[in-house]
Amino acid sequence: MTTMRLMSGLLALAACSSGPPPTTADCPAGWSRHSTGDAALSLCLPGDFVQAGDDAWVRPAPAQQLPTTDFFSVKLLRMPDDSAAMQPWPPRLVAESGCTADCFSADSVVVHQDTLPGAEATTSIGLISGGIAGFNRRATLVSGWIASDRMRVLAQGWSHSAATLDTLRQALRTVTVRP
Repeated sequence: MTTMRLMSGLLALAACSSGPPPTTADCPAGWSRHSTGDAALSLCLPGDFVQAGDDAWVRPAPAQQLPTTDFFSVKLLRMPDDSAAMQPWPPRLVAESGCTADCFSADSVVVHQDTLPGAEATTSIGLISGGIAGFNRRATLVSGWIASDRMRVLAQGWSHSAATLDTLRQALRTVTVRP
């Protein structure tokens, strides 16, 4: 599976950490700490995000029967097993040549070099159209960094509001990886 196909299926950074596990007290006001299903990483998210899988969180729509408004996923990729499908590294919001039915296009893409405690991350934000989800100019984020010589971190997210991408980038700065 290529980077773009994985991103179009999910569409979501981690700082290495040692010492005692972080707590909600380490989060911004009104945010809470969440962990992946295997507790390998944790991060702070706004209080209205809920877990939606082992390594994904969503902000539900304000009314029932409406689609989720925001999605965020942070996944550990074990090298070389998981990360072989993630080429090139770091992932970026760039349409893939030779793509078939799950293609997407990206515009208004901005690439940020984010400095995290213990890591340098490359974060791309932009507007995505197409893909498996059939997005129409959906505000999207993808970020990646190397956590150790055996581990990479992939973060993906999308929102109905481009301003929420700043919130997701702030959440990235709270990610801790269990050594």
